[in-house]
Amino acid sequence: MPLITHIHNSATLAAIMFITFYAVMLFFSRLLQFNRSVLTNTTRPGGRYGALDGLRGVLAYGVMSHHAVTSYIYFTTGVWEWSNNATLNQLGQSTVALFFMITGFLFTEKCTAPSVNWRNLYVSRFSRLVPLYAVVILVLFTVVMALSDFELNVPRLEFVKELAQWLEHFQVRCIVVPGETLRQTDDGQIVWRRSASQVA
Repeated sequence: MPLITHIHNSATLAAIMFITFYAVMLFFSRLLQFNRSVLTNTTRPGGRYGALDGLRGVLAYGVMSHHAVTSYIYFTTGVWEWSNNATLNQLGQSTVALFFMITGFLFTEKCTAPSVNWRNLYVSRFSRLVPLYAVVILVLFTVVMALSDFELNVPRLEFVKELAQWLEHFQVRCIVVPGETLRQTDDGQIVWRRSASQVA
């Protein structure tokens, strides 16, 4: 049985994996602090909370670990289900909740400043998020189409409409390609199903 399957089934192994990765990360980051070239070329962020940036890195690793393990299990077993591993689940749930708290704190601070340039605030949010999101959605559509031999089983206009909905991220529910359905549920989860004819 592969190690990643053991990690999926054992809360203790998941915790050990998580802690080991951070121990190695902290060790190498400490070593880099003694490197003069790194110290002189490090950009000091002005008006930022350095500790929160570090915490966001820790949280991002938690989310990545959760998604990597659960995706591996899905692709090897074909079953997409909630894990019984409490540690793994918390790496997915608690980290996202903390991300929202940090974002709320930082956004509230900006909004309660003596003067707020709302135009610049929203332009900066847009320019940071939308380009990467658009690229990811286009890659997602390309992969789904490649897996479906680039054949549509819906009218082109409907396909373009679905793509537009994914790009604007409003009221999106489903991409339909031959024998495949990539669906976003009400709680934001994405589910990919093959039709009975494709499975057979």
